[in-house]
Amino acid sequence: MEKGEIDFGRERIDTIFRKMFFPTLTGMASIALMCVIDGIFVSHGVGARGVAAVNFCNPVYSVMSAIGLMMGLGSSVVASIHFSHEKEKDANLNITQGFAFAALCGIVLVAALLLLRRPLARALGAEESMVEMVAAYMCGLAPAISFDLTKTVCMFAIRLDGSPKYAMMANVVPALINIFLDWLFIFPMGMGVFGAALATTAGIFSGWVMAVFYMLKLSGKVHFQMPKRSLKSLRLSIRNIGYQCKLGFGSFVGEICGGVYSVVGNLVFMKYLGTVGVGAFGIVCYYNPLLFMIGYAIVNSMQPVISFNYGLGDGARARRSTFKCFHVGGLTALAITVLFVFFPKPLIELFLPVSDPSAALALEGFPLFGAGMLFYMCNIIAIGYFQSIERPALATVGSVLRGVVFVIPAFLLLPLWWGAAGMWLVLPICEVLTSILLVVPFIKSLDYGRKNQ
Repeated sequence: MEKGEIDFGRERIDTIFRKMFFPTLTGMASIALMCVIDGIFVSHGVGARGVAAVNFCNPVYSVMSAIGLMMGLGSSVVASIHFSHEKEKDANLNITQGFAFAALCGIVLVAALLLLRRPLARALGAEESMVEMVAAYMCGLAPAISFDLTKTVCMFAIRLDGSPKYAMMANVVPALINIFLDWLFIFPMGMGVFGAALATTAGIFSGWVMAVFYMLKLSGKVHFQMPKRSLKSLRLSIRNIGYQCKLGFGSFVGEICGGVYSVVGNLVFMKYLGTVGVGAFGIVCYYNPLLFMIGYAIVNSMQPVISFNYGLGDGARARRSTFKCFHVGGLTALAITVLFVFFPKPLIELFLPVSDPSAALALEGFPLFGAGMLFYMCNIIAIGYFQSIERPALATVGSVLRGVVFVIPAFLLLPLWWGAAGMWLVLPICEVLTSILLVVPFIKSLDYGRKNQ
């Protein structure tokens, strides 16, 4: 374990990136791959209806991830700036407050999901014949919510503490546990989508145990800091949590917008292509979290560096860190585009045989969907950069543009103009439009550092 070995203020940017990126990417990709493999087991053990049922639950997972990312990134940005000013107690207090608020949100969400799972399944677009299957998945997933929210806050804190490899293992181990339990619950035990949800819950819980153990027993400068028990302290805690939410709100909106894309897409694909279309769209929605996590792994690798040097007023170093993100993100996006455009068949066959009607539709749609990956990745990095330098309004606007303002009209209009192809082109077109509108604010935001030098 290498805590304390990373100097965010003086070490070479390339060196820090190598130390942070590969463990962060491995850890976050393993969580996203957990979702993909979950879908593979569901598709082979339950069928296309199972894939569709789990896809209807994607917005629930989006809400869960959104709150965790909001509190994790918000508390990490504030803590990074405090650490740059050598205010360790204030930094740790903010992390503790973020953890506590995430836990409270998790408890509320668990109760709501268990009580309202059937009405929620209908509201998310599930046909009556699928309501019980969707509700069963929600029931199995519900216990994971509170653990996932608080674990995400800990992941940001552990990376800030200089231990990206431990953070990686706290994601890899749960993914491996989930994969094994997916096989066990779906095939030998025949538990269907409920078994898949239980496997996810068990994996997340194991990662939560590892993360909390680190914070209590293994941490260096980053640890839980209990606030004072007074009315003044409570008011300060509420103020701090509010500011963390403000900073991380772009991530919250971005993740929620992934749920919006899934919900509206399900409704539109159901309207034009029926359950077969939802099954095809569901395969894309299994890959979408993986793509999102790759982008966030790039941003999160440099977020402590950007925020730390922003706190010091070293704009040049913060800019170099940001451009490193765009360099790596651009190359990664091009590689992903090649896979989706030229090799869609192997990606689809992981879920369904090409003879399946849903797979045939997906085979036509994957190249269109993959065409927007460069803009997709650049938008995620730009939004993460805005958050890292305390520009939450720009981050939120970018997230709302790409996930709501453009997505809903695109899903309503493009199928009328271009049929099924229009539905697959929604994401690329929305990402291109968002990139165009973010270019000028991004360039202007780079000037802050020049004024401080």
